[in-house]
Amino acid sequence: MTAAVNPPADPTHPEQLSERAEACLAALRTVLRNPPVVRSATDLQQAEQDCARHCDELLAALMGVVTQVAVTHPRITEAAHRMARGAPKPLKKSDVRTVGIQFRRGPKVKLRCVYYRRRPGDCHHREKGMFPALVLLGIHARVSPDAAAQMARSACAVGSLDEAAAWLRDSAGLHVDVKTLRTVTRAFGQRARAALPSHLQDLKTQGQERKLVISVDGGRLRIRQDKPGARTAKGRRRYHTDWREPLLLHIYALNENGRLDRSFNPLIDGTLGGIDALFDLLRLYLPLFTALQPTHILLIADGARSIWKRFEKLISEGILGSARTIQLIDFYHAVEHLGAFAEACPSYSRPRRSRWRNQVRKLLRAGKIEAVIADMDRIIAVHPGVATLKTERNYFLRNRHRFSYAWARRLRLPIGSGPMESAIRRVINLRLKGPGIFWHETNAEAMILIRAFYKAHRWDELSRCACQPPLEAIL
Repeated sequence: MTAAVNPPADPTHPEQLSERAEACLAALRTVLRNPPVVRSATDLQQAEQDCARHCDELLAALMGVVTQVAVTHPRITEAAHRMARGAPKPLKKSDVRTVGIQFRRGPKVKLRCVYYRRRPGDCHHREKGMFPALVLLGIHARVSPDAAAQMARSACAVGSLDEAAAWLRDSAGLHVDVKTLRTVTRAFGQRARAALPSHLQDLKTQGQERKLVISVDGGRLRIRQDKPGARTAKGRRRYHTDWREPLLLHIYALNENGRLDRSFNPLIDGTLGGIDALFDLLRLYLPLFTALQPTHILLIADGARSIWKRFEKLISEGILGSARTIQLIDFYHAVEHLGAFAEACPSYSRPRRSRWRNQVRKLLRAGKIEAVIADMDRIIAVHPGVATLKTERNYFLRNRHRFSYAWARRLRLPIGSGPMESAIRRVINLRLKGPGIFWHETNAEAMILIRAFYKAHRWDELSRCACQPPLEAIL
């Protein structure tokens, strides 16, 4: 392998960066020597805004000087050359280019850096290449690591990208348009997802011999798919928006009283890839939690066969370790099926249906599933032609070993999936679902991951993953 060649010296550019930083410092010194006259709240507000602008410009200028020195350091240039040559499709050194970098605050700063490319672009193909020195420093899409994390966090925390861009402009001194914010957020999520398998050690898990709860459930959101064919008169693509079910995984710990352990950050993740993709995520995370040697592991979900078939496979393969494993159908989902059974009874009046449901609900909560099924069989014998009655009865027959609610309460385990319902509301419903809200699938996948880790108080861990993605996730 040939040695990397340092970029040709450009003595004027570093000097320009230093002069810019000195000018920002001079502006602040002027304010210090000659403070503005403040006689009202409006004057003070204007003074605050002016000082903040000068500080933002100084931060950007200083970071430009620091980053320019870094990208021209021999160690970085050598590592950048090795990265480019070791790419799946090797890149060749092209030239030294000027690139504008957005830092955490202030305007963009122009840096000089070596560009590597696969082939020159033409009218049919975009030029494919990269600045490997910037990648080594965590700069992707011409945005610094901290600025990218700030953009992604604001995009997932507020109700829309327009609001996020306004918040970044007004409160964080970062001027970014909605298109750039969307691109940076999507890339941030994709890099974090690609880096997670090799950075699991960054996820914090603490406490030994806890009771763990693993819950799986789904939400709803609308995915936009563009239609082929001619565009509208305004040049816009026609599209349709179908409902899709994002699946969420929620792992949390219980304290000695059987309540949610607030000292243990839960793990929330999700995907639009289907049930197999979700359980692949569960297999990825499980070693982190089984290493804590939990005393009990509660598996709780609704009655979907696809979920329990995969839970059973995890148990049979011994992946859950030596902990005592309990399977439960969420009690409130089960009560909904009791209500559906009662509504299907043709000879029952509405008051009688309510009375029957409440009576059988008490039996179910006490763990007397055989008595519940026997009462259902009695009603079916009177109305053998009602298919809904048999369907609901079969639901309880199929899951009869998953209604041990009295036993679970003696072990101080929850019988409902309230934390999971809360996770779906906070992760999906309050950000990705709503009237007139629809997503491209790649954007939704990234937002689900970002929002889930943000709501689980694991933002710093996700941000570290996004800074160190595998090379394949960048090219």
